[in-house]
Amino acid sequence: MRAAVKLWHETDPWSAKARNTQINYQDKVSPLLMWSEAAGHPPLHQITRSAARALIINMRDRPFQAHGVLWAAKKIMSYAVEEGWIQKDPFQGIRVSLPKAQISLWSQHDVDLYVEAAHTLKLTSIARLIRIEWELGQRISDVVSFRRGKEYDQAKGCFRFWQQKPNPISNSRRGLSFRRIWPAITSYS
Repeated sequence: MRAAVKLWHETDPWSAKARNTQINYQDKVSPLLMWSEAAGHPPLHQITRSAARALIINMRDRPFQAHGVLWAAKKIMSYAVEEGWIQKDPFQGIRVSLPKAQISLWSQHDVDLYVEAAHTLKLTSIARLIRIEWELGQRISDVVSFRRGKEYDQAKGCFRFWQQKPNPISNSRRGLSFRRIWPAITSYS
């Protein structure tokens, strides 16, 4: 399994992914590698469909993680099939039923309450993070990597950062994004 993961990491589609995306994908691969290690790292051709199904079934209490692991397994195995390492992907045809996502969108009032609560607890960095997330809509992993004085220009009142996912504002796939933060945010220092 380790060799198949390494093969995937050497592909152009993998290397073209943003670093945060690669980290997110690794979270899906880690349980797969732990499973392989627990089984003594069997050769890929010895992984049976029933063993693959058992891995996914044993994660049924974590359906979103199971779905991610299954996605990664299918991706990795597709490269192994393509290279001729195995004839057939043992994960092919296995499905994971996901519960209906329960997304709750925060209103401006919700955000204000959470920011106020964070300030009350003297968690100003959390208050800033909530406000930045609300205003920019960036991934949490992107926002926490912002550096003081680098991505936010207080004089201009805007964030400036490299965008590597689809940008709904400009409809571009990648590029430099400028996002003005409205007066609700007065300081990031």
